[in-house]
Amino acid sequence: MSKGGGPSDVDDEEILEFLADTAPPAVSSTEIADAVGMSASGVKIRLEKLRERGLVNDHATGATRIWWLTDAAEERVQSS
Repeated sequence: MSKGGGPSDVDDEEILEFLADTAPPAVSSTEIADAVGMSASGVKIRLEKLRERGLVNDHATGATRIWWLTDAAEERVQSS
């Protein structure tokens, strides 16, 4: 996975693949950021765009928001 840090260094597929390969299936934006080498705020922006496209869901649990793949995204990742 990319460790460049900038949003342009990491594509959406990399974020989706990380979510697909992670157990438990729901993780925080900080965990995703650490794994793909982006800032947590950068990942949050990307995740919000992925949510708008119907590829991830989220839920706030206290101060933490967790994210997971939709069924459509799981199919997309498995077919790539």
